[in-house]
Amino acid sequence: MDNVACEGSEDHPFDCLFSTSGSESCSHSKDVGVVCAGLRLVNGTNLRSGRVEVLLNGHWGTICNDHWDVRDSRVVCRALGLGQSSQGSVFFGAGQDPIRMYNVACEGSETNLKNCSFTGWGNRNCDHSDDVGVVCEEPAAIR
Repeated sequence: MDNVACEGSEDHPFDCLFSTSGSESCSHSKDVGVVCAGLRLVNGTNLRSGRVEVLLNGHWGTICNDHWDVRDSRVVCRALGLGQSSQGSVFFGAGQDPIRMYNVACEGSETNLKNCSFTGWGNRNCDHSDDVGVVCEEPAAIR
């Protein structure tokens, strides 16, 4: 995406005007991110994929993949305003920040990951090779 122009009322970045042509003016030094619901995707191949990081007390951290499944991924995608996920954890590289959540167990209907059951904040038995990542589908068009 290049030359993104939003008015502020859009539900998703894909609802904004943007250019998809191979623009010479765009490079990774111009990458942007959006923080929604205290979650972000990092190091993904597009805006809908990446390592999941959660904001706690003003600091970002990763999530341990113990017990992570497709229901947890779907909650992340929903919280970020993206389409569904059809897979559990995907690895998008090791994070640098502390591991914040572990043993996450969503039912699948939650609107935010923090509403899911989890053992607690902080690292108990994970390292960054266990960092959670998700791949979300493109949001469905609203008709």
